Amino acid sequence: MFKSRIFMRKIALLLSSFIFTLSSFAQVVGLEDRIALQDAASARLLPGQWRELAWLNDNAFVYTTDYRTLMKWEDGTKSTLLQGSDLLPEGVSGSPAVFELRWDSEEVATYVRGNHVLSYSTVSKKSEILFSWPEDAENLERSPSLPVAYTINHNLYVAALGDEEARKITDDGSIDIEYGIAAHRSEFGIVKGIFWSPDAKKVAFYRIDQSNIPDYDLMNYQVIPAQKHIIRYPMAGRASQQVTVGIYDLETSAISYLQTGEPLEQYLTNITWSPDGQDVYVAVVNRDQNHLWLKRFDANTGAEEATLFEETDKEYVEPEHGLYFFPDSEEDFLWMSKRDGWQHLYHYQTDGTLVKQVTKGRFDVTELVQILPGSESIVINSTETSPLEQRLYEVSLGSGKSKLLSEEAGVHSGLISPGGNWMLDSWSSMDSPWNLVRKSLKAKRPALSIHEAADPLANIPHGEMEMVTLTASDGTPLYARLIKPTDFDPEVQYPAIVYVYGGPHVQMVDNSWMGGASMFLYYLAEKGYVVWTLDNRGTPNRGVDFEQATFRALGEKEVEDQMTGVAYLKSLGFVDSDRVGVHGWSFGGHMTMSMLLEHPGEFKVGVAGGPVIDWQLYEVMYTERYMDTPEANPEGYANANLNKKAGQLEDRLLIIHGLQDSTVLPQHTYQFVRECVQKGKQVDYFPYPMHEHNVRGRDRLHLLEKISLYFDENL
Repeated sequence: MFKSRIFMRKIALLLSSFIFTLSSFAQVVGLEDRIALQDAASARLLPGQWRELAWLNDNAFVYTTDYRTLMKWEDGTKSTLLQGSDLLPEGVSGSPAVFELRWDSEEVATYVRGNHVLSYSTVSKKSEILFSWPEDAENLERSPSLPVAYTINHNLYVAALGDEEARKITDDGSIDIEYGIAAHRSEFGIVKGIFWSPDAKKVAFYRIDQSNIPDYDLMNYQVIPAQKHIIRYPMAGRASQQVTVGIYDLETSAISYLQTGEPLEQYLTNITWSPDGQDVYVAVVNRDQNHLWLKRFDANTGAEEATLFEETDKEYVEPEHGLYFFPDSEEDFLWMSKRDGWQHLYHYQTDGTLVKQVTKGRFDVTELVQILPGSESIVINSTETSPLEQRLYEVSLGSGKSKLLSEEAGVHSGLISPGGNWMLDSWSSMDSPWNLVRKSLKAKRPALSIHEAADPLANIPHGEMEMVTLTASDGTPLYARLIKPTDFDPEVQYPAIVYVYGGPHVQMVDNSWMGGASMFLYYLAEKGYVVWTLDNRGTPNRGVDFEQATFRALGEKEVEDQMTGVAYLKSLGFVDSDRVGVHGWSFGGHMTMSMLLEHPGEFKVGVAGGPVIDWQLYEVMYTERYMDTPEANPEGYANANLNKKAGQLEDRLLIIHGLQDSTVLPQHTYQFVRECVQKGKQVDYFPYPMHEHNVRGRDRLHLLEKISLYFDENL
């Protein structure tokens, strides 16, 4: 749901395979040259981007256009480096797609396929298995060299270089005690639970004690009779995980635990090794999430050595980035913080000395791309030009002066060559599908356009998209996107669909290809709808005040801003104000239902997927950050509880929920349906029995058709 920045290795592998499969499917079925429903679940109409970009040296990089062949670009010359089938030697099964190669040198790449770590040599043109593990292993994490760590049945295993088999280093793992998985339900930027030291001699890991959290039963409907699938789900205001960080020494086989102290229900985030592997840094956050301590611990004994600094905020702090050490220093690092109201970088030393604030201004630094060799400057991505854009800048660590590297308007991403001489700038905008440009960082050399993707919709009928700026009640600009139907006629009145998310960490509208819209929204426009999306207060990349405006009152200012957008939409002469629908998933599902229930009659129909109904049923870490506890904020929880508003339902509503959803529990929508029955309100409900928080794979086509048909029937 709310973990959009979250891609664990297992998920990344699944998605890569998914893209490869759908690309093949789109080519096989021979879809017509128009936007069709299949296009919303396939890659047929995506721009021809180069994927898996990686530098081999300062003059050569690799890429793939189809996940089947890995190409090499060197000084303007393209050549085939390997085929995906080359990565599957005899005895190794898996997808023949090219994805997730780690280049350990110019000539050797290591990668994972099935239950093997393999290496491929561009010299011998052969792959070999370096290490294998049981097929039921999960959460694999490779070290900078060969050693790997993984989990089986809640316990942690480590394989050192030269080991014939992995070492089982914990034996009390269970549903009560979890080792080596992402703690705190993947909040605070946490995407994994295993952290190798730079020299691969030690490995840090999360130990999660959730024995104080009651069992929660989901049901497996694939067996007869159905069986319980037990999870532990920490709900707002109730018991939370008790987390510690262990350190396993591969040379001594000893485990020590960081002495992080009490209270036990605190958050241990942003785990970072020191460059020499002797210390571990942890950003410790209290359960109220309004106080942070950056602490250093001895990796050999677990003893706390120092608190480098503290950060507090009357609403909440939310560290999501570890320490960025300078490549030539063990004492200097950069820290990303929103302490001045905007996300910026701060230069610290390991004794806690603040050297300086490196970046300043009324904009967010969205990414530290790299500290350049020599540690004199950095490359960042920021919203300095516009909240709708992300452009690349080089910033001097000494003077703080910045130089714009991305002259082109749009959303950019940078990849720096090993020597720091070149940057690959990949970007798109509303006017340009995708571009790859090589830019010089050290010498005054002209930029070289390497690839400009053709417009995949150039010869396909599709609706026109435009950006709109409105104003919130507090004077804040609100950015929105309007997609008009194909063959738009201003004299005709069209039905409209509002597509909404509206929650933290997700920006829906920007100056990227198609304005950030999915192909499904263009498909709906192709069918004759006006499609509208607005980013309300509470969404990211607009500074702390914009993001925290919804604190302790989720759903209030968000709905207010969305209704400002709906009023504008209905004011357009070509929109039929009596035929407006709304759709969203997850937080967007909560928003969809909030808009229907708080403004009955303004809409004709809504489709809500996986919606939060009652924030008391949602997880501790997320909910208490934005709402405080139910005990401290009873009014806020009551106002946001959609069960209490079921009697206000006047419009047609379809609720969709995966019954294996361990993010937004099915109990949310079960309770709402019960309230509707008691209030005599009709509501449509469609479960996906074996899907989790969203519907993936080939079943996604069924989901999109279900949503589309419901709007067709009611709009």
